[in-house]
Amino acid sequence: MRTKEGLKDIEDITILLQYLYMDENHKIVIKNSIGVPLELYMNDDFEIGCRNLNFPSVPPMDWRSESHPSNLIGIIYGLKKEPAKEFPERFKNRWEEIKTITLSNMTLNFK
Repeated sequence: MRTKEGLKDIEDITILLQYLYMDENHKIVIKNSIGVPLELYMNDDFEIGCRNLNFPSVPPMDWRSESHPSNLIGIIYGLKKEPAKEFPERFKNRWEEIKTITLSNMTLNFK
């Protein structure tokens, strides 16, 4: 069944993608099913890449096939459980930090 929560999740996906695209230094770290830390980022061509942080010298993987909505929603839920990284004194979790940075930047640059 489609819900209002699902629509909110889609809005959040937009924010996450805008954050990754906004600055080449904007990256997020997730852990895969066996706990391997993976760094996700977006290039200038809107392609999502993934670097295995256990093997940083290995070339990044193309993560486009994994970046479907249900995976991105899962990543956002995970970010809501992580502490803030850039401004830990201001935000209760990593997602609130990413969301505020992105929405502030969008407001400043498009209004």
